[in-house]
Amino acid sequence: MINFLKKFKSILIKTAILIIFVVLFVILLSLKNNQDIAEGYSRTIARWLTTPIGAFAYILPFSLTEISFAIVVVFLVITLILLIIDLVKRRWQKGINKAVTIGLVIFGSITWYFASAEMQYNRKPLPLNGYEEKVEKEDFRGIIEYFIEDYNYCSSQLTYDENGRLILPYSINKVNSLIAEEYKKLDDAQYNGYFAKFTSRVKPLISSPIFTQFHITGITVDCFGEPNFNTTIPAAEYAFTMAHEIAHQKGVMKEDDANYVSLYLLLQSEDPYLRYSAYDSSFFSFFNLAYLTGNDNDAAELLSSINPKIIKDYNLAVKFWQDNNMAQEFSDWWNDLYLKSSGTEGTSSYNDTPIEIDKETEVIISFSRWQKLYFKIYYQK
Repeated sequence: MINFLKKFKSILIKTAILIIFVVLFVILLSLKNNQDIAEGYSRTIARWLTTPIGAFAYILPFSLTEISFAIVVVFLVITLILLIIDLVKRRWQKGINKAVTIGLVIFGSITWYFASAEMQYNRKPLPLNGYEEKVEKEDFRGIIEYFIEDYNYCSSQLTYDENGRLILPYSINKVNSLIAEEYKKLDDAQYNGYFAKFTSRVKPLISSPIFTQFHITGITVDCFGEPNFNTTIPAAEYAFTMAHEIAHQKGVMKEDDANYVSLYLLLQSEDPYLRYSAYDSSFFSFFNLAYLTGNDNDAAELLSSINPKIIKDYNLAVKFWQDNNMAQEFSDWWNDLYLKSSGTEGTSSYNDTPIEIDKETEVIISFSRWQKLYFKIYYQK
């Protein structure tokens, strides 16, 4: 027995650790659907796990997430090859040891991610609300005109290249600083600590061209407390994407919630570029109201009042994504599967909820989430 324990000591230790990970995973899985537990966990344990490593990642000049992922993948591939060699040569003990090692790394990573990020998907609703009062159709045109005027103003403060593409007006560090200032507004006592205090900076991904083909604009693996973004995306999308990824790092895991937080802050920013980025990502969802004013000419007239530079830049961005879609279908399938397994509506959660209209009376039953945010900003102003 003693000789057996000595001979298989490494395997037994790794197996014991693997069992601990499995038990932790099962416990977390059984607790994640309880909203009160998920909320309490998100405000305490999740932040205790992610804030220290996030603070460490903050000072690094590269993406810790990207490097760590590459190291794990290379390690697993090499270990798998060695495992196959051991099995072919009938070196069973070494083969079992490597197999347990692979299981330990994979399940350990999954459990760590689950403990730091996945538990936050079932949090209580965001403490950020839109306008909930009734808005008459007769007011739509005036409200849309108000935001078109501001959209045009933001455009006038920015520069475009000879092809009509927006030129990023700041360095990435400057955009990070501006967004961090906006996030300070969520430290207010009225939000009761819903958002994590620590605000990281968004790191550029070296592998951005690969992410582009997957139509991924950014990624935040919360176990590293570090948001990342794709640097090849159109300049108009930088600020919105970066603010979205920081929302994840602040404890907002659901995609529609992260979008909403990003819009909530950027649409109300004093900086023209930040507002431009928010408009670029949301305005044409809000603009759908122009087709519901009761006047058939309103939509065309309002559309024609938008600065042509905005339309050109927007259309170039659409073409950019159409031209870079080698792995989009696979990416959408995988992301949809992951998001649904986390308890959300899948990739459809990235989109603004469509307006709801009574088909018989044509009465608007409810506005979309983004439209309500636009209304709130309009009536506050």
